[in-house]
Amino acid sequence: PVAIGIDTGGTNTDAAIIDIVNRRVLACTKAPTTHYDYAVGIAEALQALPGVTELHSSFSLKSLKAERRLPLHGT
Repeated sequence: PVAIGIDTGGTNTDAAIIDIVNRRVLACTKAPTTHYDYAVGIAEALQALPGVTELHSSFSLKSLKAERRLPLHGT
C-alpha cells in the first residue's frame, strides 16, 4: 500500500508517493502554491507525480475533491 503526502507552503506545494510498508518515498514533486485556491496547486502537484494518472485514468481536480478517502492535516 502507498500513501500520498502533500505539503502546501508559501511558495511551493510538494507531493509525494510513500510506500507505507517499506517506509520509502517512491516519487516526489512540487508545483507553485496557488493562494487564490490551494486545491489547484495541490491538483497540479499530484498530476506531476509519476504514475498518478495511471492509478486513476480520469484524475482531475473534480475527482480529487469527490474521492478523498482519509484526509489528514498537519501544521
